[in-house]
Amino acid sequence: MSDSNTQISSILKGLAIAGSAAISAFVANKCSQSINSREVQLKQLLKLVEQKAKSQSAEASELDAENGLDQQILSAFAKSNNQKKESNQNLENELALEKQISKNVNESNKLIHKICITGGPCAGKTSGLVLLSEKLRDEGFNVFTVPEAATMIANGGGMIDMSHYDDTQQINFQKALMKTQVQLEDSFHGIAKLSNRKSVILCDRGLMDGSAYLPPNLWSKMLEQMGLSEVQIRDKRYDLVIHLVTAADGAQNFYNKDNDVRHESPSEAIVVDRKLQLAWLGHPNYSIIDNISVKNFEDKLDKLVSIVRLSVGLSGSLNKVHKRYLLEYSNFVSSNEANIKIQKFYIEDVFIQHNLPIKDKNHKIYTKVRRRGQGSQFVYLWSQNEFINDVQVSTQKKQLNFKEYLFLLSLRDPTRQPLLKERICFMWEGIYYVIDTYLNVKEGFSLLKAKLQEDQEIQIPSFITVKRDVSNEKGYTSRVLAKKDWYVPEGDEEILNIRKDSL
Repeated sequence: MSDSNTQISSILKGLAIAGSAAISAFVANKCSQSINSREVQLKQLLKLVEQKAKSQSAEASELDAENGLDQQILSAFAKSNNQKKESNQNLENELALEKQISKNVNESNKLIHKICITGGPCAGKTSGLVLLSEKLRDEGFNVFTVPEAATMIANGGGMIDMSHYDDTQQINFQKALMKTQVQLEDSFHGIAKLSNRKSVILCDRGLMDGSAYLPPNLWSKMLEQMGLSEVQIRDKRYDLVIHLVTAADGAQNFYNKDNDVRHESPSEAIVVDRKLQLAWLGHPNYSIIDNISVKNFEDKLDKLVSIVRLSVGLSGSLNKVHKRYLLEYSNFVSSNEANIKIQKFYIEDVFIQHNLPIKDKNHKIYTKVRRRGQGSQFVYLWSQNEFINDVQVSTQKKQLNFKEYLFLLSLRDPTRQPLLKERICFMWEGIYYVIDTYLNVKEGFSLLKAKLQEDQEIQIPSFITVKRDVSNEKGYTSRVLAKKDWYVPEGDEEILNIRKDSL
């Protein structure tokens, strides 16, 4: 019995242990499941927290971005306002500058005119300067006369006969003359500016005159030593150059040596005179008054006064004849059999608009600016021509600085194109000729031009072939050639076609 009870007790005990283990396993399993579930829930919770955090971070970033964008917009707006203000200020400054430049151009065109009166011995320069001073003062101008440096030095005891000088002495003497002349001209110009009145500076001779008294090689060497060029001293210093031909050429009975400085014989005077004519060849506003086309000495001086009156904007008449000839073809440089001296330039003419109150349709004013180059140097010019019933009654020319030139270009006439041309200047039989080859009008063509005194005869150089005289045809004037709708006159098409075929 006891064995039986022992067995039963052992079985129950085993069952209890087994049940306890099963319960423990069950409980452990449940706990494990609970833990796993909690871990999942915790992970989900953490995931939700992270998502929320990311969402908040994104919102914060988006807000920051919006704030940043707003800041950028505000910054850009402020910058735009500043730029607009600055642009307006710049525009106001530019307008003020343009007004000032325009004022300066107008004032400079009215205030100071610098004119060189040159010529050979016994040409009438002294008498002409006296007469000009009197006539211009009567018109209200302040007149200054710059004396000739060579005369001052001679009157002071200086030796001006350079025939006994060697090359170095000749150069040094001419350098001394030029420095004196430059100082005199600049001093008078400064005084004229101080007067703040419309003034004319009359120069008894000019800087280029020295080239007539030196061999070409010594002249070039002297300019090099002084750091100068012919463009500077010929084209940039004087608004107008007038050459009076010596009495020895055409009025020999009136040639005399009363001047203490004058020592040339009539034949020597003619040689010097023609050298002086060539010295100023190419100046943008150059006139020559000879003794053949005038009735007497008084008539010669009257023409001098008329040229100056027109140049400074006063009314006057010259009875000049402008001749123009259409050339068959211009190959002047290579066909220059006479081996004459030439000056060659490249020119750009631009016509500009003006707002002058003109009611009469027969009263017209044409204004243009010019850029004229020789080598690498340029001169800028303003000119205005006034016509009444197609008759020119006045003309003015003044030099500009580069800033004034650029401003005036902004006022160009939109109905006209710039005229580009190559210009060749030369003297032939006492007449000043110009050949203009137009480079941007159709296929291009060339015109021979000359300004003559009334009743003065013209002789076409033998090395130039003329097609026909176009002096009286408006279609070949610059103001018409510049029109964008310009057409070739009937009968002249072949000239342009020849050039076209040769290009």
